[in-house]
Amino acid sequence: MVMSRLLLVVLSSIAVSNAYPDGAPTTACSTMEPMHGTNTFSGSPDYDVASGCYVIFPSDSMSVRVWDREGAGQLRGVLMQVRDGDNNVAGTWSESATLKNLNCNGVSNSSVTHRNNNLKADTDTQVTWKAPLTCGTNEQFEIRATVVKQYNPSVWTQVVVPLVCDPDYSNVAVMERVRPPLKLQYCAVGSWAILPKAATTSFETRLTPGGWRHLYGAPGFRFVRQSGSTPSANTGPSSAIDGSWYMYYEATGRKAGDMAGLLSPFGIQGCFCFTFRCHMKTDGSTVFTLRSVGEESREILRTAVKTDEWETVAYTMTSTRPVVLLFQVFSSGSDEGDVALDDFKFTPGPCAISLGAQLQDFP
Repeated sequence: MVMSRLLLVVLSSIAVSNAYPDGAPTTACSTMEPMHGTNTFSGSPDYDVASGCYVIFPSDSMSVRVWDREGAGQLRGVLMQVRDGDNNVAGTWSESATLKNLNCNGVSNSSVTHRNNNLKADTDTQVTWKAPLTCGTNEQFEIRATVVKQYNPSVWTQVVVPLVCDPDYSNVAVMERVRPPLKLQYCAVGSWAILPKAATTSFETRLTPGGWRHLYGAPGFRFVRQSGSTPSANTGPSSAIDGSWYMYYEATGRKAGDMAGLLSPFGIQGCFCFTFRCHMKTDGSTVFTLRSVGEESREILRTAVKTDEWETVAYTMTSTRPVVLLFQVFSSGSDEGDVALDDFKFTPGPCAISLGAQLQDFP
């Protein structure tokens, strides 16, 4: 696996002089260091780079610009690149009224630099970067930018802005490396999430450690894995909706208030869409709930709907911390209270449409 890296180099200065009047020269492509007299390394950058997303896919386009994060003010020059794991420039850049392309290492449009040395606001540096035509799963990149405020001497530092291509969303190490600094970026294009593989299931195999599990150990208060119809006539589904197996709660023989629970794998977080299928041929009094459990528990769904069909339910969720999802059934005491679940799917990013509830937002 090629590990691709993109490095952000931010430069500012303490004395006024003129930048290269029409952009950085190609001789600066490799080091990306300023050439305006004495250079001094600084460990505290005044500028950063704001990217449209941290997860990319082949041929994706995203917005990139300089971000004045310390109140440093206007800047005079900029040079931005994307580098891969072999330290080669990657992808191509668009141009704007203030920035133009620079062909680094013989690759057309592989970098972008200022058109003139006039003072510019950070918002004037917004351009579009297009990812390579091909990049591998979990291939990592870093954005590299040189921002010059004033010159001679120049004071500069380096900041890493990571990207990852076509990620395995269950790989915690990879996804943590590209976690966006702001929660509002989780649902951006190329959404960020950590989704254990075992969370997506149609219960075609038995429950195993690391996957969905029972909340309580008593067999009489568990969901049951079932194929075909439920044992009690006229209560549950006649078959699974996806594959051959599903999970259901048997209401016969239960008293009012009896409860069974089903817990998801731990570690789900970020911006994701959770869809599942639910069958509730009940007396209308059996209560079915879905909660998130973590540092703060929240109820997502509470319903006593009576339906003899497999219904699709979809929720968009965002969480900055790992959560567990918990299904619970509270019996009404009636034999007509079976609740069946099947076809659990977790995908990064918001649902195309949310069915069954409003958009949920967790801490």
